[in-house]
Amino acid sequence: MTSKTTGAAGTLFEIEGDRLLARTAAHSSRFIKITVVAPPVTSKRERPAVRIGFVLDRSGSMQGEPIRYARKAILDGIDMLSGRDEFAVISFDDRVETPVSLTGVTEGRSAAKAAIPMIEARANTNLCDGYLTGAQEVGGGADADIVRRVILISDGHANAGVTDSAELARHASELRARGVSTATLGIGDGFDEALMSAIANGGGGPAQYAGDPDQIGKAIAECIGEALEVTLRDAHVVITVPGADIQLLSAGDVTSRRGELRVALGDLTESQEREVVLRVRLPLGYEGDQVALTAVLTGRDDAGKVHQEQGYTWTYAGSAENDAQPRNRVVDRVVAQLYAADARERAIDLNRHGDYERAQAVMVKVARRIATYAGEDRELAKLVTELLNEAEQWNRPTHERFRKESYHFSMYQLQSRMEDGTARKRARR
Repeated sequence: MTSKTTGAAGTLFEIEGDRLLARTAAHSSRFIKITVVAPPVTSKRERPAVRIGFVLDRSGSMQGEPIRYARKAILDGIDMLSGRDEFAVISFDDRVETPVSLTGVTEGRSAAKAAIPMIEARANTNLCDGYLTGAQEVGGGADADIVRRVILISDGHANAGVTDSAELARHASELRARGVSTATLGIGDGFDEALMSAIANGGGGPAQYAGDPDQIGKAIAECIGEALEVTLRDAHVVITVPGADIQLLSAGDVTSRRGELRVALGDLTESQEREVVLRVRLPLGYEGDQVALTAVLTGRDDAGKVHQEQGYTWTYAGSAENDAQPRNRVVDRVVAQLYAADARERAIDLNRHGDYERAQAVMVKVARRIATYAGEDRELAKLVTELLNEAEQWNRPTHERFRKESYHFSMYQLQSRMEDGTARKRARR
């Protein structure tokens, strides 16, 4: 049920399915886990130059410790860069200013030390204009070998200019297609986590969270550190299954049509492991016939263009054979965690709006669904118990901090990240 290929520079591309048989008398839903692992950094490699746009919310809610810690974190982030790199600093409330236009690190460090401490919190939050100004700074006239990333830092809701999360995510997707990735950092309890994660998913970067101001520095350092160690650029996975409906369960910037789905993963840091998990509703077929899935990975690594292909084939059989076939529990567990993460995000929103019974019902429903195929698997049984216990938590008022932490726990699962939001790495032998 598993196969893998390795590219010239060490890029890994793997595929697993939950089952090998499909039903002749019904549209079978089958699950696929595709894994991309970026190549490791080699001693011979000179990393690409990096161009970072720091986009800082200076709206009134940032006053005090948030703005102070954020200013320091940006200055510390600039110190992580080398003389080959460039940066710009943009600040926004209901107006947008550029305290430091795009400049090289060596010549711009002194200007940054003078300008950044002068950024003060004041008015509303025109996040869109600030974000697009930052993207324009890092995107202008960039060489193809430069890693370009905007780091969007905010503690509030977009309440001026464009405020729609879908439109902002579309801007992020278009920028990613032009080579500018976006990382986001939400601060405290007041920011819109759904909006910030939508921008990050569209932009191909991490969505970090700093519950307290003193966590801002670590989060920004992580965003910059990932940019400095990018080894797989502009990664895309295209999945084709003729006549099937394909649904992405994990996170990613996705476009689809019947029988085909395209997932943009953006830039991946060295040895980063990213999963693309799919639900495939297969067309009807006759016993003994086969239907094939094709997955193609494209991108760029140290060896040049990446183009790797994987396949998976289902064979049509009767109900008895389908019922008796073994399951790949590795795939089952991943799928269950992703369904749980999606349900949790919906429960959080319902809980926030006081609809406690429906919040509980969402979690109970996903737990019962997982229980139908858990069988004797201990990990799945444990997950079912945990979800039923969690359902009780969402059936009563909760603190916003708990909702934020729970949301990001789920989002990191959807993005194949560790519980603290850092990139999941594959150890190499």
